[in-house]
Amino acid sequence: MFKLRAANAADLSRIHAIETTCFSEDAQTRRSLQYLLTRANARTLVALRKGETHGELLGYTTILFRRNSRVARLYSISVVPAMRRYKLAEALVQAGERYAVEAAGAHWMRLEVRISNHASRRLFATLGYQDCGSLPGYYPNGEHGIRMQKVLVATTHPEDSTRG
Repeated sequence: MFKLRAANAADLSRIHAIETTCFSEDAQTRRSLQYLLTRANARTLVALRKGETHGELLGYTTILFRRNSRVARLYSISVVPAMRRYKLAEALVQAGERYAVEAAGAHWMRLEVRISNHASRRLFATLGYQDCGSLPGYYPNGEHGIRMQKVLVATTHPEDSTRG
């Protein structure tokens, strides 16, 4: 039904369209998305209909990395409304996790989610993420957030999970 690939600069307009469709009040700007695609220490993955190379984007996720840290951050994930019941978000998260481990050597993935976003919190919990922090007033409208984390690679240094 869909396939995943690394995003490139040519995807910018379509990623921005998904972003503004899915996030009404705190959508990332086109400029911010361009930075994430071209210069940031990040990887953006996009989903397309199976068999297409440059067709309609169905969703995307961006994973951020920090030098000298084993913690990756799931910075953004968005799926077009018509595809929300097809496990596309799950596939994007899992692909981001694989990339974080294989290409960046990450041991943990962290993310932030609105306290009111029950669907996303449920998805992440199903995928093995656990609440690990409260973020009072984190979002621009003052809504609280929850930080979640998942162990991607077992380690003998649990204190490393606090870095990054």
